[in-house]
Amino acid sequence: MNKPVFGLLLGGILGIFDGLSALVSAPETAPGIVGIVIGSCLKGVIAGVLIGLFARKVRSLPLGILFGLVVGAFLAFLVAQMQGKYYLEIILPGSLVGVIVGYATQKHREAAKAVAAFLLLFLAPIALRAQTPVDAKAAYEALKGLAGTWEGTAMKEDGPPAKVVYTVSANGNVVTETLFPGTEHEMLTLYYLEGNDLRATHYCAMGNRPQFKLDPAASKPGELVFAFAGGSGFDAAKDPHVHSGAIRLQGDRLDNDWAYWVGGKQAGDNRVFLKRAR
Repeated sequence: MNKPVFGLLLGGILGIFDGLSALVSAPETAPGIVGIVIGSCLKGVIAGVLIGLFARKVRSLPLGILFGLVVGAFLAFLVAQMQGKYYLEIILPGSLVGVIVGYATQKHREAAKAVAAFLLLFLAPIALRAQTPVDAKAAYEALKGLAGTWEGTAMKEDGPPAKVVYTVSANGNVVTETLFPGTEHEMLTLYYLEGNDLRATHYCAMGNRPQFKLDPAASKPGELVFAFAGGSGFDAAKDPHVHSGAIRLQGDRLDNDWAYWVGGKQAGDNRVFLKRAR
């Protein structure tokens, strides 16, 4: 296998793990991890081809590593520049990919060791995080961080205007979510800790009060999943009610997706797509 092809394959593989490292360095980006991984894989492929072409022309381990570092850091900088943030989180692993590919294309026999070191460095914390359920207290702190006004659309991304306000009250013990304030459809959801559980009570415009509990196993950084936990003012087996949902936070974007049940089964979704207004 020639060096450009080898660099392409190795860069693409390492690029995948470069993207996955965002789960550790910037966990709030978890909802968009698929796109991040695809972009990082493409970045790794481009870096790998360029580094492989250099290695075919210049047989020098120090220069190969240096060229790999420069290429990896430059491509990562361009990506960070497009995002306007996460410079360190993007440039550091991108540079490391360049260094490893630069080394590997100069030393084929040592390539397996370099790849193994990279996998050990990045996969161990990712695997640990993936196996660790989301802590209820940490999830509640994330909800407290939503305090402020969020504006966007309801039902779909080009749907009617929507506004949601989060406030922290009761000496920090309750997070209140006010949906569509000032309208006839205004509703409240109260989030609070109860022992080791994060719970929520939704005061619906339909006059009922479904309750939910955070599902730690189904949740992940940047996405809080709430399971149905009973309630009052309705019969869950037949009456319409909000049954379960998820809150997804990615940077300054917030998406809420709550399942709507009728007759004991899901009949639709109530969604809002929001950005922080203040």
